[in-house]
Amino acid sequence: MEPVWHLYCFLDNRLFAVLDKSETSTILVLFSMLNARLINFLLLITCLTTLCLSAYQTLYTPASARPHTFLQGQALSSNEIDWSHQTKTLLLAFQVGCPYCSASAPFYRRLWDVTHRKGIPLIAVSPQPVGRSGRYLKEFGVNTSSLKQLDLAGFGILNTPTLLLVDTHGVVVQSWIGQLDPATEEDVLKTL
Repeated sequence: MEPVWHLYCFLDNRLFAVLDKSETSTILVLFSMLNARLINFLLLITCLTTLCLSAYQTLYTPASARPHTFLQGQALSSNEIDWSHQTKTLLLAFQVGCPYCSASAPFYRRLWDVTHRKGIPLIAVSPQPVGRSGRYLKEFGVNTSSLKQLDLAGFGILNTPTLLLVDTHGVVVQSWIGQLDPATEEDVLKTL
């Protein structure tokens, strides 16, 4: 007497069938096709998950964990800003309604106190009209030396908020991207 092979198939969490050896080969072919599709589907999900996690980490990694080389060494050119009057200028790039900009407002108030005391211009730049940007900063109690409407992407700034420390020739010396953690905020103040 030949042994009977049993294959249990679950469909919708119910026991679907118990098959003997003769039906097993046909069912195994069907299962291999299903498994191939399932494996392809799982690979697709894995790739999408990896891509999403990578994008998330890039966009939302705390600034202290990122290398501070963004635009470092590049000269910024603007008819709106004359870098030559000071040895250092701090550029604050923000957007009206940016939640990270709003959450960073207490630090920007401290930043204004330090830059004002040290004689370092704090220039705020935003893609929105100056009137609207000014109301936004005023709402959060943030003071600046001046406020300009600029195309941030034209400066190479892709995320807000961004802080750029610029020398007298308009060359970026240091940069900080995003909402900063307390240790990085202290690092910014020490750098000034």
